[in-house]
Amino acid sequence: MAVLLFPTVHGHAAITANGDYQGTISANNISAGVLPIGVSISAGGVSFSTIATALDGKQATDADLDDLADGSLTASKIGDGLGLSQIDETGFQQRASFSCAAGSSIRVIDQGGSTGTCETDDTGSGGNATVSHMVAYAALTKTMTNIGTAYKDIYVALADLGNDRHLIDFAGAASFRIVATWDYVGSGAQQIRWVNLDDNLEILYESATFTADQDPLDSGWTVLPAAFSGAVVKTIEMQGKSATAADDPVAKGFRIYLK
Repeated sequence: MAVLLFPTVHGHAAITANGDYQGTISANNISAGVLPIGVSISAGGVSFSTIATALDGKQATDADLDDLADGSLTASKIGDGLGLSQIDETGFQQRASFSCAAGSSIRVIDQGGSTGTCETDDTGSGGNATVSHMVAYAALTKTMTNIGTAYKDIYVALADLGNDRHLIDFAGAASFRIVATWDYVGSGAQQIRWVNLDDNLEILYESATFTADQDPLDSGWTVLPAAFSGAVVKTIEMQGKSATAADDPVAKGFRIYLK
């Protein structure tokens, strides 16, 4: 904002009630001060209209200049102010007017705030709700030569025990998931399961029969059977069988998760 500092005036020049100069300003009337850009003093003096012309485009010469001197800045003194036309709208997020239906949450809102993307809310129940953890892990590869038509323990040798027979505390859990790898070798329909070591009638999970590699076999999240629900601790072992006794499938380990 250009500011005009009026010079000190002596002699016949005077300021009227409305702020205009009456008369002219000559060189011998000015003791100190600053003149607007482009205004010079001549022998005949300089008129107020000449000063106003020089100020044109630099500062309005209206009553609001006097009002600003009191330190207040009101809407009437700044006009329309800063509007959207003076703002780069790509640099900020406008107020959101977008919403999602019940059961969904907002995932993305566009820059304009009027559209976006919703996603279905996560749900869970019982036990540790949505917190899962691995409770058993076996990575041993073992060929089951002539596996037989009845369920057979997969890992039975002393060297296998640490990989198959896992003591699991089911307290606080509501569901389980088993992920396993099994190479199908033979001609019969094969099947695998995980059971309580002390009572094989207590079956944690039994797969459907299959005639192809299971890589992986995945139970998905499944509600715990009654025998494994609650504050119980049991040792789990893996078993397998085939409709053709001479089949030689290969077990390649498994993982058990609870939540």
